[in-house]
Amino acid sequence: MPLSSNLNPALWSDQAKGTAISIIGILALTPDSLCVREVSNLPIFQIFFYKFLFLALCFLIILIVSQGFVRCYTIWSEMNSLEWVAGLVWAISNFTINYAFLKTAVANVLVILASNPMWTAIGNYFILQEKLKIRTLVACVLCFAAIIIVVIGQTTSSSGSSSDDVIGIVCALIGTITFGLYLILVRYIGLHSG
Repeated sequence: MPLSSNLNPALWSDQAKGTAISIIGILALTPDSLCVREVSNLPIFQIFFYKFLFLALCFLIILIVSQGFVRCYTIWSEMNSLEWVAGLVWAISNFTINYAFLKTAVANVLVILASNPMWTAIGNYFILQEKLKIRTLVACVLCFAAIIIVVIGQTTSSSGSSSDDVIGIVCALIGTITFGLYLILVRYIGLHSG
């Protein structure tokens, strides 16, 4: 099979598509987080208001263009309580992650966010009763070690750890764990809907 046919996304497995989307998301998150740091002199809720307003408007436009206004209204009006909870968990995750970007180094937050698959795998094991593969367990151990290195490195640095760094690291952990919970909820809803 020629190399060019391997690059066709229509031929990719669902796992390969998910991996590609994740990589694109991380590549988009880094400049976004740096922009949040650049406007850190503004009030925090003002930053979040405009950031999430822009995000919501982009999602709304994409949904209306792809699904039509009537279909979007139907989806909105038929949401069940678990879907609303998933939306709330997503909002908490995004707020705490963005707050972490304001409080500690972007690199620290991104390392902790990279542990999201670990939290999602652990949650899938307990909530969805999915089996963990050995390679997933090894990756979880390595991710956890990276988090420990970031936390220890931040708290024992020669310049000393500020309370903002600790708050930022805690917010990043809360954000990545709640985002993992959001992904589990979305999967649960997908498995148990219609």
